Amino acid sequence: MAEREAYLAVDPLVWFPVATAERVFELAGKKLGREPAELHEAVSRLAVERTLTRIWRFVLRFVPDEALIARSERLFSRAFRQGKLVARFERPGHAQIHVEGWPDMPEFSIRGFRIAIETVLRLSGREQAELAMQRTPTGPRFHATWKV
Repeated sequence: MAEREAYLAVDPLVWFPVATAERVFELAGKKLGREPAELHEAVSRLAVERTLTRIWRFVLRFVPDEALIARSERLFSRAFRQGKLVARFERPGHAQIHVEGWPDMPEFSIRGFRIAIETVLRLSGREQAELAMQRTPTGPRFHATWKV
């Protein structure tokens, strides 16, 4: 019952517990006959696509890769209360993105973050955007690639 109350109490000004979000996707996946991780990926992509309006998609096509990658640090700080993101543009089509101070970042949060960054890159004209992740003692590290 506490999960249901937490879910029903959600509003944009309150942090939503990751465990509750995971449970929502678990139950929804069961009801819909889909794997929770697959459902999470689909919903997250759609949420980012709906958030980035056509005008923003157009504008982001003209933002240099370096500036776009640097903005991911601010996006992270708005989405998560824990950890700090350090994003570094390496060369065209490559960036390193490291979450510091969150070594046990939940898989659910990692997946959502990965999908958000991939989707923003794709919608801003960076084709075949992908993030590969490895855990480190200080937090997950991502290598972002996209077609140049």
